[in-house]
Amino acid sequence: SGCALPIISGMLLMEDTLIKSVVLLGFIWLALPAENKKMADIQLLLLFIFFFLLFLLGIYFTVALYKGWIVLNL
Repeated sequence: SGCALPIISGMLLMEDTLIKSVVLLGFIWLALPAENKKMADIQLLLLFIFFFLLFLLGIYFTVALYKGWIVLNL
């Protein structure tokens, strides 16, 4: 059973790297200009949704920290 642990941790490491690569490629795809109008509209919509969700997340953390739902032990 001692042999299985490096294989499992190696698989987790590979999966983590794959996820990071897919996210990075997704951001590169969003940042590059599209060739046709329909794809450019989809990219713009996805960027708008991403920044809107980021904005909502910022509001949530601001309210949660203010109300005491999240306590930072600094």
